[in-house]
Amino acid sequence: MRQLAALLLVAAACASGPPERMRDPKRIEHTNVDPPVHAQIVTTRQRPELDVPAPELHIDITLLEPDPTHEIRWPLGLADHPELAPQFDVAKVLAEPGLDWIELCKMGAHKRTIPKLRDQLQYLRAWCSVGAYDYPAAIEALVKLRNSVVPGLGPAIRADLSNILVSHDPDSARELVGKFQLATEADVLDRLAATYVEVGKLSGAREINELALANDSGKAPAKTCQRLTRRVLLDPETYRTSKSAFTTKAPVPGFTDDPTSLLFGAKLGTDPQCRELDAQVSCWLIKSNCSAWYKLRGISEADAFLLDARMAWPTGKFRADEDAWWNVINPALKARPKREAYAFAVLALESSLKLTDCNDDFGMVRARDLMSQLANDSDTPPDVVTRLTWLDENRTKLCFRPY
Repeated sequence: MRQLAALLLVAAACASGPPERMRDPKRIEHTNVDPPVHAQIVTTRQRPELDVPAPELHIDITLLEPDPTHEIRWPLGLADHPELAPQFDVAKVLAEPGLDWIELCKMGAHKRTIPKLRDQLQYLRAWCSVGAYDYPAAIEALVKLRNSVVPGLGPAIRADLSNILVSHDPDSARELVGKFQLATEADVLDRLAATYVEVGKLSGAREINELALANDSGKAPAKTCQRLTRRVLLDPETYRTSKSAFTTKAPVPGFTDDPTSLLFGAKLGTDPQCRELDAQVSCWLIKSNCSAWYKLRGISEADAFLLDARMAWPTGKFRADEDAWWNVINPALKARPKREAYAFAVLALESSLKLTDCNDDFGMVRARDLMSQLANDSDTPPDVVTRLTWLDENRTKLCFRPY
């Protein structure tokens, strides 16, 4: 009995007591969550690429294609190629026929003293330094002779300097240019830039050309424009998206950018060669910017604008861009009153309208303003006026609805 009582006491001690009462209990709210409502799927239409052929133009421009690429080698001639050899035939002056400058150096001919041949001997000494790979000494000697009155020696030295410098990498060449104060020697820099092009070192050509532009006095506009042309030809993609060949990196003293569409600037455009280069390079870069070039080639102004309109006719993905069609309209309007001008303008207008969002107030007003302008143009052909009237009446049906 005592054992049973003891067991009952142990069991009572081990049994769990009643649950502890929570302080400030919070009621759990059970909310009924409705299943998600699927949103209505709205499909947006893509603007179509309009397959609209351009009106025909009967203007022969096969002989007018611009090609300014030869300007990148200016001032080198067709027969000028880099050669690490004297451009002045000093051996002919100082020796018997059959000897060259290398043999003269080996003979010690450059150590002679002949007063009447002082400059020629100094020139030979410079080239003997080249033969000994002492280029700084050679450049120093040639720089002292660059104003020599000996016929043919001055031009030869300018060519020699560029040929010697181009044998160095651009950084070393720039150091030598600075050391011997050649930055203001425009003729030397021009030849050096062209020679870098000739040997395929385009980064060197760009660097030296920029140096020439930075030191350009602006007193010879034709040469300024040739340097600007080389700047463009060395980096054409940049200038296909920029209307100016001027940069803050190396502006030409006395010449600044201007708000005109000219690549080289209005002030340089007063020079005949600059006008020629400006028009040619602009057309070469962008085929829809050729009106100035065509006019210089004898094409009438109206036909030049029509050619610009034809070149701006959208292709590929741009056929789905309403603004691309306005690139046709703008030059076409300048070609009025030629009948082809209205054909280009109205066909491009209709195409742009079909791509203009019906809710785009600006686009719709822009289209209708042009319809009104052309309809009230006394030179607009009657059949074109009829077409414009139809477009106006149906514009809200023709415009693009993305939904």
